[in-house]
Amino acid sequence: MAHQKYTGAPNTSPLSATLRAIEQQATTELKHAALGYARGRVKLLRWAGRPVSATSARELVDDVYADTWAGDLPWDPSQCSLLEHFRQAIKQRTWLEIRHANRISFVPLPDAANEEAMPDRLVSEEVEQALAVIVSDRCAPSRWLAMLEATCRELRARIDCAEAAALVQCWADGVTERHAARDITGLTDTAYARARKRLFYAGRNLSAELREFAYDLLRDAS
Repeated sequence: MAHQKYTGAPNTSPLSATLRAIEQQATTELKHAALGYARGRVKLLRWAGRPVSATSARELVDDVYADTWAGDLPWDPSQCSLLEHFRQAIKQRTWLEIRHANRISFVPLPDAANEEAMPDRLVSEEVEQALAVIVSDRCAPSRWLAMLEATCRELRARIDCAEAAALVQCWADGVTERHAARDITGLTDTAYARARKRLFYAGRNLSAELREFAYDLLRDAS
């Protein structure tokens, strides 16, 4: 797929200090974390009706790296880490594609019945059973994004837990898959399960519409 490219300042060769910083920070771990973030963003593109492939996430990461190295995508190491720069660039490019989507038809949210069963033993059976009975609705891309923003905002106002807040931030950035969210947050299995459980109980105080949307996210994050 052809991703939206950076359209700001013209190409200028990065300073030698910037090139050294890229070499130092572009580790395997960074690229793995960036790939996890890109996979979450590609899922948003798919829901928005944009054509994606099995290599779309990898292409996003590779394009950002190449454009940063070439100077087409300026990066100031004193302002943010290379990983944060990657996330910002990936987020910008995928948002541009969503905004320019040609198809405004309805697309389905993930159906838990089709997800591979990966029960979290650390979360109570009550939580899992409650999530299992929620049926995914159909939602236009713009509507889905508005629901995502509203759900994250309301959950933040109802939680006092750094782990749960970190997971909500992943959702706000379009990252909902368990493994990608764990890569970004650094949460252990126990901490991740605790955050998910807190968000389940916080979600009970949301409006019916946002509650069902939050539970869709929690199922996807299982």
